[in-house]
Amino acid sequence: MRQLLVIFSVLLLRQVTAQQVVVLSVEQPPELSYSVTENDTTIRKGESVVLGSGLTVCGGSGEYSYTWSPANSLDNPLVKNPVATPEDTVTYLVTVTDGNGCRFAVPFTVNVKREAVKSILAGSLVPFDVLIFPNPGNDEFRIYITGPPCHKMELAVTDFSGRIFLKEILRNFEGERTVVLHPGLSGGIYLVRISSEKVFISKELIIR
Repeated sequence: MRQLLVIFSVLLLRQVTAQQVVVLSVEQPPELSYSVTENDTTIRKGESVVLGSGLTVCGGSGEYSYTWSPANSLDNPLVKNPVATPEDTVTYLVTVTDGNGCRFAVPFTVNVKREAVKSILAGSLVPFDVLIFPNPGNDEFRIYITGPPCHKMELAVTDFSGRIFLKEILRNFEGERTVVLHPGLSGGIYLVRISSEKVFISKELIIR
């Protein structure tokens, strides 16, 4: 509880200089805040996930209200923990508001893992896929790679002319790996190229 010192100047008809000091005790609610243990998860296409399970809200005044967007893949966008069934990778935003109208927003990203596609390699069909999320994005990207195991694989970020901006060697690939990239490039469309002795695939990388 905080005390506010309020001075009232009382103008009297005959004694203009009179003052009265009144001390008021005003109870102010604690600041609205939150903590979150996890706001990024991965599911397979067709699966569902409960959002906001790691979100804890404290402070503020009155009851909290929740509004999630986009709402088209949620069972109820006005509850704390809606069930999401997205078709593709998406970042949801939940806005929390207390009884005084104070609010904050927290993002939650659901990465949707698609079924591996088949690439034609040396006359045979080999399951192989690369998923980039978020895409479009800004500074950080995750490259989710699935495919046949191999001892060494090369990941490169290039432009459409083939100029290489970033290259990384992935060793002892066991069929599934997530690589975090910080390209540090200006906005535009680039290519992420994955290659090995048996595999070559490229996907567009869009930087805002």
